[in-house]
Amino acid sequence: MIATMYKRRMKAAFALSSIVMLIGISVFFIDRPDSLQNWLNLSSIGIVDLFLFFTGVSNQIKYNKVKDIQIHDCS
Repeated sequence: MIATMYKRRMKAAFALSSIVMLIGISVFFIDRPDSLQNWLNLSSIGIVDLFLFFTGVSNQIKYNKVKDIQIHDCS
């Protein structure tokens, strides 16, 4: 149960990270940043992408720790 939670979180974080990365790349190629304000906007997209990616990595590490643990029913 806990392992499936980490697996779902991992997949969602990596999927969202991929989507945000594609948006950032699209913004970069469609409207190249020319001022400091535009670079800050683009870097904020990159920071969100890194946050999502490292969230996925963290959940993958936690998933690998708990995937082989068997919890027995006591009733």
